[in-house]
Amino acid sequence: GAFAGMAAAAQEPWRPLLGQHVYIAGTGKWWTGQHFGAVIVDVREKDSTVKVRYTDGGFKRFPVAELQELVTDRAGTPHMWEEWEAASNEAQLTDMQYLHEEIMSAARRKDRARADALSEQFEALAAKKDAITELQVRLRDAVQCNDFLRAHEVQEERRARCRGRSGGRQRDDLAGLWAHVVADDDELP
Repeated sequence: GAFAGMAAAAQEPWRPLLGQHVYIAGTGKWWTGQHFGAVIVDVREKDSTVKVRYTDGGFKRFPVAELQELVTDRAGTPHMWEEWEAASNEAQLTDMQYLHEEIMSAARRKDRARADALSEQFEALAAKKDAITELQVRLRDAVQCNDFLRAHEVQEERRARCRGRSGGRQRDDLAGLWAHVVADDDELP
């Protein structure tokens, strides 16, 4: 990857650092040729692995040697939208992706103060996203258990946390969630 070239110039191998923002080349049938923004959230020396959090909220652990081959300091080429493709919210940048792009840009310009400030915003947004995701799980569990009072309480807590959040519209209504749960139950034998 690009970091390997930078490391060769510096005469030492690239080492992952906790909190470092990177781009990771996609692998496998569907992801080859794409690059995904991620931040390093854990470096484990005992088994030489690194855990990353992608800007979409997902996590993955890589062996250090594999990650060294996949990491780059530049995003891949953007996906070309075709007229027969439906526009989707997934194609739009999320707040976390936007912050990641800005952090990487600041790092390339060697603007450490800006990169650090943006990293703090990224971490706060990631924590908020995790809390909202946990509330979504609690809401789904309450509805599936027919505990609608608890579902209402969780829903109100989730709405309070989502206020002021930009991005796509979240499914807030119990009716929509209940319809989804019923559809899942119809698939059971």
